[in-house]
Amino acid sequence: MAISSGSTLAIEYIKETVIGQTPLTPQTLLIPYINFSMEMDRDVFVDPSRNPDNQQRFMSNGAFRTSGNLETTYNITQFDDFILAGLMGSAWTTNVAKTGNVKTGFTFAEWDSTISVNRVFTGTEINTIELNVSPTDVAKLSFGMLGRAMTLGTTQLDSTPTAIQN
Repeated sequence: MAISSGSTLAIEYIKETVIGQTPLTPQTLLIPYINFSMEMDRDVFVDPSRNPDNQQRFMSNGAFRTSGNLETTYNITQFDDFILAGLMGSAWTTNVAKTGNVKTGFTFAEWDSTISVNRVFTGTEINTIELNVSPTDVAKLSFGMLGRAMTLGTTQLDSTPTAIQN
């Protein structure tokens, strides 16, 4: 599905209290981003054996899932939620992440105000974190994400999202 890009796209998120469920009255945060590439996909399982007439035996569909990346520039105060989730941490204490085995889910929404389309990704977890530092460029972060579902809507998840502070 072709989605327009540019100044009409807004990426927002909210932390889920129960993984896979968006809070009933979401108060989302807008994300400054370079690229947001979440998509929905489905596995297809094909039996490689053949029938006597040389026809394929069967094909089966697997479960739906979402996956993609969020690429952004690094700012020390902006992406604590995602870094902590990628480390399976529980809290930041005096600027130190307390890591462990806490799974954190997010709802991401990609809102296009020009065509009134909202792609909402629920049950999204951070599975990779990549930090690129160069002496000749700004530091960049990339978060790999896996999710459970995507839905389409015609209204924004939160009509007054809050911008992440610098």
